[in-house]
Amino acid sequence: MEENAENKVKEELNNILSLDKINGVDVHDNMLIVNTELLYAYTERGEMYKLSTYEISIDLDKGIINFECPKEDRRTSCWGYECMHPHISEIGEACFGNADATIAQLMADLELFALVTILINYLESINTKDLAGECCVNWDEVDPNT
Repeated sequence: MEENAENKVKEELNNILSLDKINGVDVHDNMLIVNTELLYAYTERGEMYKLSTYEISIDLDKGIINFECPKEDRRTSCWGYECMHPHISEIGEACFGNADATIAQLMADLELFALVTILINYLESINTKDLAGECCVNWDEVDPNT
């Protein structure tokens, strides 16, 4: 990696670490590992669901993003019985829908701060108007006012 790219990545990582929902960041072998704090998802109807802490693995060489969370936080979704999120399968593959091209471009451009910000927003937003989003009721609903 040339020096300008290396400096850009260092700056991006520092910016990621400044996000309050991030617990840690690690990089090795062109794999970016991002650990989150406990996240909550919100629906367009104002409902709030407790999700999990996540380990987000971003393979910068292959352009693959994978999610992992503790087994006790997994629920049934249209993707299977032990899913990490209504829009993430049992094996950690996400359906990004119309954000897919944007996510791929951010990875290619090493816009890592923007990428992680979008991934956190993705986790925290549930569209209950699609089949996967309807499964959010399988996660624990919490009162957004507490």
